[in-house]
Amino acid sequence: MLPWQSWQIYVGLCLLSICEAFILSAFNSFMSKYVQNQFGLSTKGSSIIMGCLIVPAGFLGIISGGYFVKRYQLSTFQLLLLIQSCLSLSLLFSAGFILVNDPVKIAGINFPYRTDPAQRTTLLDRAKTRVQGLDFE
Repeated sequence: MLPWQSWQIYVGLCLLSICEAFILSAFNSFMSKYVQNQFGLSTKGSSIIMGCLIVPAGFLGIISGGYFVKRYQLSTFQLLLLIQSCLSLSLLFSAGFILVNDPVKIAGINFPYRTDPAQRTTLLDRAKTRVQGLDFE
């Protein structure tokens, strides 16, 4: 059986790992779509950009974290505080994306559906916008 102090550190590390997994899964799931909508990129382009950002950031984070722990010879409690502060800053900066940029209009969530029959789209609507001056009726 572990002493009480060890249990506190273990539970703290488990909770911090859950927070880290949440942040990474949110980046994996939503940031690609967010970049696609904000900058008008294709799905392929936004996925490539996010991959080019996340993979080196993870690599540099692991290397710099290991160097920082070895350089300053952090104890277990100091290491726990370091992890907690880094994840808190990461969560704070991630929330900054939502506060700074305008929301994307999504039908049914923050933008109403088109219910007027005169406003309904047809298969020819896209063709009408591309070929101007032609009458399809």
